[in-house]
Order: sequence, then C-alpha cells, then structure tokens
Amino acid sequence: MKFVHLLGAIALLLLSSACSTTRESSAIRETGFLKDYKRLSASEADGGEYWAHPDFDLDAYASLYVPQVEIWLSKENQATISIESASMLATLYHDQAVEKLRDRGWYVVDTPNMSSAVVRLALTEIESPNTAGSILTSIPIASTMVIKLTSIATDMHLFVGEASTEVQIVDARTGALLAEARDRRVGIHALLNMGSSWADVKDTIDVWTTRLADGLAIL
Repeated sequence: MKFVHLLGAIALLLLSSACSTTRESSAIRETGFLKDYKRLSASEADGGEYWAHPDFDLDAYASLYVPQVEIWLSKENQATISIESASMLATLYHDQAVEKLRDRGWYVVDTPNMSSAVVRLALTEIESPNTAGSILTSIPIASTMVIKLTSIATDMHLFVGEASTEVQIVDARTGALLAEARDRRVGIHALLNMGSSWADVKDTIDVWTTRLADGLAIL
C-alpha cells in the first residue's frame, strides 16, 4: 500500500497543473543524471516520467536534505545561456523547493545526517524566448494562434521559455536509490509573461516545486 501511495506522490511531480502560463512537453533528452531511464514510467498526463523503488518507505526518514541544484546542460544549450542566469535559476529552484517542503511540514536540514533522504534536483534544459519574438507572438491575433497550434502539434516551441528537470531521491546513509523522475515544460505565449526573458522558466520551477512538496506530503 505504501508503494502505491509513493507512486501517486511521485506522479504528482509530473502531472499537469493549473498553471496557465506553461504546459507539459514530451521531448526530454537523457543527460546521465538519472541511473536508468529505461525503467521510468510515463505518467498518464502529458509526458513526465517517474520510478520508485518498491521498498521505499519515506516514514523511515526523519529529515530531508536538498543540496544545491545541479546544472546538466548540453553544449548547445550552454552556448545560449549565461553562467549568471543559470546560477540564478538553480538558486531559485533550490530555495523554492526547500521553502515549500518546510511549508508542508518537512524537517529540511542544511547538512545531511544518517536519517536523511537526499532530494537531488537538476536543471537539464534552460531556454529563454527571443524577447522580441515573445512580444510579437503574445499579441492575440491570427498569427499567434498559428504559432501556438504549430507548437502543440509539432512539439517545436517558438519564442517561449522552456526547461527540463530530473529528480533523484537517495538514502543519505547508504546511497541507495529510492526514486527518480524527470519532466519538461514550455511556455504557452501567455500575456503575463510577454517580453520577459525568464518568466516561463520561473513559472515552471514553481510548478515543479509545488508538485514535489505536495507529492511527498501525501506520504
């Protein structure tokens, strides 16, 4: 029964949310951050994937530890983003995850101990929209709808921000792998994010951290 609840909790990290400025995307590349991509199961929603060890019992852990978010970008992606921007987004991801986990009642420690579960987070893709293109395509006219429909139909995302994450939970004492997940989200040309370089990615981080905190709180 605990395993069933765990799968449901992990799946919450991946399922569609009520966020109106981003949506799921199925085009997720393998980075090597996770141990075994073949055993990930697709969620019934829009493209996220997850796996959990059958013996994973979160009740066995007195605390959670969230290290600094790792950045695993392709060489092509690295060429499109500054170190400062990547660091800013990684810090935002970490701080929001810790804050929301604590808000849900988790004891999140600054240093892992023998009774901690370690929640490793990675940003594996970070794309900023072309700002001029974002402004143009966010105007509610016929061309905007064509671009949106093209993006949905082809999974090619024009003039929007996008980001991917991979998540791994391990036992701090033994290093045993407990759970893994990955997800990708893209902007939907929301007027709220018009002209902003990182609004779509920040909204995506908000979705991920909310799912993580809510999912683990179920257990």
